[in-house]
Amino acid sequence: YLKNNDILVANLEGPIAKKRIQTSKTIAFRFNPDLVPLLQKYFFDALSEANNHARDMGEPGLNDSFDLLAPTGIKAFGDPGKINDRSVATFNIQDQKIAFLGLEEVIYKIDDAAAIAKIKDLTAQGYKVIPFMHWGVEYQHKANARQQQLAHDFIDAGAIAVLGAHPHVVQTYETYKN
Repeated sequence: YLKNNDILVANLEGPIAKKRIQTSKTIAFRFNPDLVPLLQKYFFDALSEANNHARDMGEPGLNDSFDLLAPTGIKAFGDPGKINDRSVATFNIQDQKIAFLGLEEVIYKIDDAAAIAKIKDLTAQGYKVIPFMHWGVEYQHKANARQQQLAHDFIDAGAIAVLGAHPHVVQTYETYKN
């Protein structure tokens, strides 16, 4: 079933880290490196690390995710609290250039201007940009005003859609400017 998709993108809710470190967090996630072949087996193309658990094993754990996935062809993308080259995963699907922009606003506040600039830059390069957000309030079925405003701003900047995760429930959706 999963192989029939042109692209399979998901949120990876934590790092694939080589070792566990002590943390003061009540809930700290870490996936063992032996998860990588399973992700390949199920045909994942890209995994976002733009989430509130990506740095649960520190910066080395987050770096491990990128390093362990790179040789497999699975693109890790998203850097919580930052917008940089690592924030983006690009693809050419059926002669269409597609860019996923991983952004997180559970722990950090997104730099709106930097995100909009990145969307405009990718759009100018010919990409159809899809911000892949980690945001919202857990267990709330309705997006909050901040989510809606950011989504509108991103569409106004050239994004073709905005996808989100984090609340642990399905939230409402909106069609904005088609």
